[in-house]
Amino acid sequence: MAALLRAGGTAVVPAEGVYGLTCAASRPDAIARLIQLKGRDTRKPMLVLAPDWRSARALAAEVPDALRGLERSRLAATILLPARDDVPFGLVGPERLVGVRLPADDLGQALTGTLGLVVSTSANRSGDPTPRTLSDVPEAIRQRVDAVVDGGELGGRPSTVARWSPGRLAVLREGAVDRDALRAATGLAVE
Repeated sequence: MAALLRAGGTAVVPAEGVYGLTCAASRPDAIARLIQLKGRDTRKPMLVLAPDWRSARALAAEVPDALRGLERSRLAATILLPARDDVPFGLVGPERLVGVRLPADDLGQALTGTLGLVVSTSANRSGDPTPRTLSDVPEAIRQRVDAVVDGGELGGRPSTVARWSPGRLAVLREGAVDRDALRAATGLAVE
């Protein structure tokens, strides 16, 4: 799978609780394909999986030490951070933020361990329910990616999304991780 993604391929894979679309973050051509497959608003940032917070510095202008608690716990939390000026198209939104998460699932860890930064987004058309079975992934998406991995029925929820600012996290989307767990892992105030 890593070789396929490194070469610019795209795939539908089981992620942490839902099916995701993935590609190498180093391939703007593949990122553009994911955006098109989803029908995604190009002003919305794409999630990037990283093997650790040190690697996230390739995208984020600032990575606070408080996030190291998420590295130990591997909670399904996507953190929006200020993006570096050189972050490629499709990975940042109009507010110049980039979303980063450290995967807890085996496949996500294997891909980030081999490729470094990997783009991941739910394998649905924008606005549709997140797919928990492969049959929930629209056929038009399954037919247009380079690989599909069937992980059976997945029972999770999408990641919690929170925006970092000095000393705090503001939860923008409730998901798999509650505020108390974020607070305990980071020591930050969580709104």
